[in-house]
Amino acid sequence: MKKFVRFLIVVILINTGSLYAQGKLDVYLSTKINTELRSDKMIPLLVKGDVGQINSFVEKKKGEVKWNFRNHLSILIPISEVEELSKQLFVSHLSSSVSTATLLNDTVLKHNNTKAVHQGIAPLASAYQGEGVIVGVIDFGLEVNHPDFLNDDGSSRVLYYWSQTLNTGTPPVEFGYGTEWNNAQIENGEVVFVNSSDHGSHVTAIATGNGRATGKFKGLAPKADIIFVDYNGGGNVDWRLKVNQGIEYIFKKAEDLGKLCVVNLSLGDYMGSHDGTDIYSQYVDSLIEAKSGRAVICAAGNSGDADPYHLSYEVNQDTNFTWFTYNPSTWYGFAGVIFELWADTADFNNVKFSVGADRV
Repeated sequence: MKKFVRFLIVVILINTGSLYAQGKLDVYLSTKINTELRSDKMIPLLVKGDVGQINSFVEKKKGEVKWNFRNHLSILIPISEVEELSKQLFVSHLSSSVSTATLLNDTVLKHNNTKAVHQGIAPLASAYQGEGVIVGVIDFGLEVNHPDFLNDDGSSRVLYYWSQTLNTGTPPVEFGYGTEWNNAQIENGEVVFVNSSDHGSHVTAIATGNGRATGKFKGLAPKADIIFVDYNGGGNVDWRLKVNQGIEYIFKKAEDLGKLCVVNLSLGDYMGSHDGTDIYSQYVDSLIEAKSGRAVICAAGNSGDADPYHLSYEVNQDTNFTWFTYNPSTWYGFAGVIFELWADTADFNNVKFSVGADRV
């Protein structure tokens, strides 16, 4: 009887293992490798499992690891090797995207009821498309000649453009650095586009694009005026101060023009309190509170595939320990360990702490 039971257990384990290996592939990927089983064509995959062993397998099979995030790797590997990869015990799941990317701005307008606002549907008394409002954007570079940033008569919707990076022209009087162009200079083609990134154009189009380029894909405020700050975020400059100055610059221009203003920040930082109490956040608050009709919108996060970078402890009677790994290259251009400690004063008065290092 015991032998019979053992035999049954072995059979179940073998079959379960086989089913488990099959379950690692989603239906799209299974179809793909079945139709192109012997192809040496490379296929992009997202693989979950033991990162080190997956990396070794991919290198052995002449593939390429693109990036890793926790226990996931983005890889390129020949289709002919996918089935073998799926059978490895150190792999728990594989997936491949088979969909085609499409522009979703019109969908955004629909699902956020923006079209109803644009059309003035009840209970609204009239339509709103950003008329009389300035949208300020602080980002990397703006393609000022793009049709979506022009009026129907060909004039520019961009009222001012301040490059904090380029110091070859006249800077804003209040700040004394960078180069500023007004609307007439912008229409004369005097703006020097120094950033290779298209991120600023992408962000500004979502906020204010009027759809003239394609006849569709309008932004949230297609009739708003635009003020753009090409911010200086490189090197070891105090970029948060530069962003604050960009906000102040935009608000001041809007005030001079007698217009309402909202500033968009599709950027962020990992330092600071992240609760609105640090001096940079208070500075922004003071600018918003100085005059009605002002708002600042900030992205919830730009972490990409970065590992978690926040840690917190409840203040109690226990002892907590944190190990910081030595980083050979930090964001600030030198090796070491960098961290900020933020706490409520009332709590932190009850905390004792020490710092030790295991290397000189």
